Amino acid sequence: MNAEDNTQPYLVVIGASAGGLEPIQTFISECGVNKQAAFVVIQHLSADYKSMMRELLARGTDMPIQTVEDGMPVVPGHIYLIPPTHNIYLKDRNYFGLAGKETSGVNLPINIFLASAAERYGKKLVAVVLSGTGTDGTRGITAVNAAGGLSLAQSPETAQFDGMPASALATNCVDDNGDPEYLAMRVLEHLEHSQDRSSISYVRLETEADNIEAEVTLTDVLEELKERTGNPFDKYKKTTTARRVDRRMALCKMVSLQDYLKLLREDSRELNTLARDILIGVTSFFRDPALIEILQQTLQAELLKRETGQEYRVWVAGCSTGEEAYTIAMLLSELMDQLDKRLIVKIFATDLEQSYLDVAPAGTYPASIVAELSPERLKRFFSRFGEAYRINQDIRKMVIFARHNMITDAPFTRLDLLSCRNTLIYFEQDLQKAVLRRFQYALNPDGVMFLGSSESLGSLHREFDVISSSAKVYRSLHRGAFSDDRLRALTQ
Repeated sequence: MNAEDNTQPYLVVIGASAGGLEPIQTFISECGVNKQAAFVVIQHLSADYKSMMRELLARGTDMPIQTVEDGMPVVPGHIYLIPPTHNIYLKDRNYFGLAGKETSGVNLPINIFLASAAERYGKKLVAVVLSGTGTDGTRGITAVNAAGGLSLAQSPETAQFDGMPASALATNCVDDNGDPEYLAMRVLEHLEHSQDRSSISYVRLETEADNIEAEVTLTDVLEELKERTGNPFDKYKKTTTARRVDRRMALCKMVSLQDYLKLLREDSRELNTLARDILIGVTSFFRDPALIEILQQTLQAELLKRETGQEYRVWVAGCSTGEEAYTIAMLLSELMDQLDKRLIVKIFATDLEQSYLDVAPAGTYPASIVAELSPERLKRFFSRFGEAYRINQDIRKMVIFARHNMITDAPFTRLDLLSCRNTLIYFEQDLQKAVLRRFQYALNPDGVMFLGSSESLGSLHREFDVISSSAKVYRSLHRGAFSDDRLRALTQ
């Protein structure tokens, strides 16, 4: 993040479906003419339906309103509408693109655009989920939160149809909720406060250079988190923690680290919220399909070596809300059927954040997961449950969920597979190495480890064979050794 980013405009995305017209009108009207942000309205529309949205919104705003065309520039102070015939995305930060609608399954235009916008706009993105049936927007909200943006939802009791806002709220990634008037006020406050904070940069948060001017630094905040939670947040990457602290300060309307540290000491809810914010929990079923295919090929080779009745032990470390663990369970179930070989599969799925573990064991997920699963897998492994899908019991019973800190708690052992994707990237290098040593200790000789696409073995590359460098799939050459004393010294 650099100082110039503070002058760049925001993007406010309003998503709605059934019953959404009136709250969209109210929200836009309450925002007035705002030059700090461009506004994008995404409502579920039939390709055969002639939308009157432009004419209706124009009654309550003087901002120019346009229907998105391919290559159209994003201009602050303008309102953009999704065309009935297409989905929209961002080609880069400054231009829209058009994409065909999903015709074989459920079309989720809000999720599609929010995922694209989160990548381009980061903390400069605001997502607002209003009235609607279904769960579109739920996955998008988690992407916005992970990118550091502001996520808002209409309070279900004020929505004509509460499916979409209720599903968004269930993610624990929504920063605030209320009626459309309140949400508009919240957005305007957020945009105005960003100007007040223009002198505060991530660099200032990341370093100790301000000791002369300030009594409190980022290190003090992380030490408070560490002392109160027992997790060594001071060993997480400063660039990541600085962004999350900056985000929470913005939401709390604070410009002083000293005042924010005081709030953390007085309000345990804010402290827990910050801790959860740093433990970014973005996940999905069959995330990165090309990489999952390579893992599947690896597992097939592994199962060919096994005899029916043998145990196959897996640890999914940093499992978030469970999708990764269930994905591996589905892969193993498919392979056992394909090879006509029944193994005793035990998948230990762990996370530090309790709110994720409150969701995962139930195996119930929003209907938007249809975008992540093939129709065959959806039919085979899930049952429809109202506006959601619930994973079937034969998959669910393979997985044991538990709260566990991969840094400080004793590792699971005798593992055939260990999956830990996109968690190590948030650790400083010394902590990464220490945790990888633990993972090597946990694996059987010849055990397989599956890391995130941006992660590497670092100095431990001689301890593993590379099965796939692109998919970050490795085989342990021998059982490693680790010292709890060494790790304790690192994290104290």
